Amino acid sequence: MSPVQSIKNKDLITRIKQSEEEIRTLTRFYLTLSRVNQEIVRAKDKTELLKEVCSVAVKHGGFRMAWVGLWNRENWRIETVASAGYEAGFLGKMKFHVKEDKEQRLLRPVEEAARTGKVVVNYDTELAAAPDSWKAEMLKRKYFSSVHIPFELGEKEVGTLSIYASDKNAFRDRELFLVKELASDIGLGLNYLEKENKLRESEERFRTLLEASPDAVTETNLQGVITTVSPRTLEIHGFKDPKEMIGKSAFMMIAPEDHPRAQRNLEKTLRDGKIMSAEYTLLRKDGTTFIGELDAGLIRDAAGKPKAFIAAVRDITDRKKHEEDLRKFKLAVDAASDHIIITDENAVILYANEAVEKITGFSQDEVVGNKAGTKKLWGGMMPQEFYEKMWETIKNKKKIFTGEVKNRRKNGEVYTALASISPVLGDDGNVRFFVGIERDVTHEKEVDRAKTEFVSLASHQLRTPLTAINWYSEMLLSGDVGPLSEEQSRYLKEVYRGSQRMVRLVNDLLNVSRLEIGGLLVEPITAKLDLLIADIIRESAFMETSREVPIRFAKPKESIELAIDSELLRQVLRNLVNNAIRYCSDDRPDAGVEIRLEKRVVEGIDSLVISITDNGIGIPKEDQHRVFEKFFRAGNAEKTAAGGTGLGLYICKMVVKAWGGDIWFESEEGKGSTFYVTIPLTGMVSRKGQKKLV
Repeated sequence: MSPVQSIKNKDLITRIKQSEEEIRTLTRFYLTLSRVNQEIVRAKDKTELLKEVCSVAVKHGGFRMAWVGLWNRENWRIETVASAGYEAGFLGKMKFHVKEDKEQRLLRPVEEAARTGKVVVNYDTELAAAPDSWKAEMLKRKYFSSVHIPFELGEKEVGTLSIYASDKNAFRDRELFLVKELASDIGLGLNYLEKENKLRESEERFRTLLEASPDAVTETNLQGVITTVSPRTLEIHGFKDPKEMIGKSAFMMIAPEDHPRAQRNLEKTLRDGKIMSAEYTLLRKDGTTFIGELDAGLIRDAAGKPKAFIAAVRDITDRKKHEEDLRKFKLAVDAASDHIIITDENAVILYANEAVEKITGFSQDEVVGNKAGTKKLWGGMMPQEFYEKMWETIKNKKKIFTGEVKNRRKNGEVYTALASISPVLGDDGNVRFFVGIERDVTHEKEVDRAKTEFVSLASHQLRTPLTAINWYSEMLLSGDVGPLSEEQSRYLKEVYRGSQRMVRLVNDLLNVSRLEIGGLLVEPITAKLDLLIADIIRESAFMETSREVPIRFAKPKESIELAIDSELLRQVLRNLVNNAIRYCSDDRPDAGVEIRLEKRVVEGIDSLVISITDNGIGIPKEDQHRVFEKFFRAGNAEKTAAGGTGLGLYICKMVVKAWGGDIWFESEEGKGSTFYVTIPLTGMVSRKGQKKLV
């Protein structure tokens, strides 16, 4: 599985877990509502009921604090009558009252609820339109959101139920609906005459919510015999009629090997009265199995005694599979020798493998949570243009970026890495994550540099004897030291041609070493392109070939002037034109080469595009990806023209990149090739250096 697919799986798992958390929250609300209703039935006085309501909200609802305030319209004060949870002196410090004043001060939410008779929700304490002193006390106790529900207690008295949560936005529409139900049931209990009727309505609403639950909800008696099943229970276990399940043991839905554990968990739930969550292998009617997550709790009667179990089941087979795939992926990534990180869309690191510390010196704990590519970690050493191009590629174009970068280890040591950054897109096509892979190539670069320096030194040493061989060969061939026989002349010409090939090879090797070591000088001066190309065509006429190949220059109507380094451009175009001539087929009577100039946008840059087209042997498709590699020659090129160095196109690419241009080709074997070279219309990029090409 690719890292990209695994990240998508991880995102899917996160969303599934979020949905499951919402379902668990609703189930908790349902059970809280049920428990409050039971307390309403068995409560003997108002104070006892209100204390139990607050206790249930904290204990079963999982809220940080709950309290009930009563106020009388005659004195306007709100007095605490019941509370539960982490109160820490909050209610004693806050003096709540509802009387309007002339200053029109900001109301605290509970005061607003009491005054308006409407539910008031504080979604985020920091952002609430309320007094700063109230906010400070709330935040000190981690009351990050709250809901305040008013209810009537006869003609003069009004009550408010206030519930505080340690999460922001804890009271969304569905939860708020259930909280309102809670307040309604409290009013029901306190308005004794309508208690029984309201209780039945509440239980019916509770039943409706369970029936509509996306979880498979099942109710059993204390012996585990099924009494009620939801439509989802039938669906998930493969049954069609509730009669197939009702009256049978709930263990019919659980694989035999999990029966002992399930029995122990039920006994623990009955003993402790807490909701029990566990994973089991569950059964369908046809005998097939799936992995289910089961939450079980108690239903109590009016006296508070357990009378039944209620359980909610969700199928987590797919989630477990994704978790296993993710586990395998993590093992593979953790063991990788390359440095791998995963970031969010803003480059904040979410994950780093063990190789990060081996390569950069920063531990995983130091890395996660920080922004990648900054000086705080190992990045920030490349020019600004490099990072701009990188972000344009991965964030805007949503493509993979690959490049060589210099970074700094924690100990200050600079190293060279080959980096690849891949964007991971969501279903909406937007970037969700980035996967970055770095390979430390410092040693390889040092070895390569040593090789290059050796080649440069050796090439310099070879030039002196080769110059002497050429000089003496020319003297002998010209007759300066006396006449030669025909046989002597033939042999000497072979020596001279071999020496010339060796000179070309040495020059190519020197050029490669200069380009790879760095320091190539680029000196752009305004010049006319058409004159330069005409010059190159005249030079090519003296090239040794088996027959003359015509060169056509499609000269533009207007002369084109650009800031160019004529020497470098001449070197590149001469190489491409000579290749085009050399690889024109001898058996084609219409063999020829054409040169064109064209202004157009290339990769978002206004450019002059120079194209050199031939109708020669072309490049085999299987060799095309290697054309610009050092020392590479296509198989058909070796057969057509022996003696090439395989360095010309490699040099061309490095030179073109150095002046800020690009080079590519189109080719079909047996039909010919077209090579394209670009120069920005703003001119070649000037580069400081010490060396030109030989």
